Amino acid sequence: MPLPTSGYAVASLVLGIASLALCLFYGLPALICGPLALVFSSKAGKDIGAGVVNPSSAGLAKAGKICGLIGLFLGILYILTLVFVVVFAISQH
Repeated sequence: MPLPTSGYAVASLVLGIASLALCLFYGLPALICGPLALVFSSKAGKDIGAGVVNPSSAGLAKAGKICGLIGLFLGILYILTLVFVVVFAISQH
């Protein structure tokens, strides 16, 4: 019987993609989904290393980690830009 695909790896990929897609909503969803994708990717890596799940899940976990990092970065960048614009607008009046 083959080993199952890691649920953590799938969750990491879904959350990573969600962090990319949702970073335009004021960056807040990306600040939630991005770190969760990183945590689940780490848990999937531990399960793969322990031989509990199929090693082919590593690709899913890696893609989730990359998407989560990019989404997190874009969310932070969006929030910093928004704060800068608000502070600049307030200082002009």
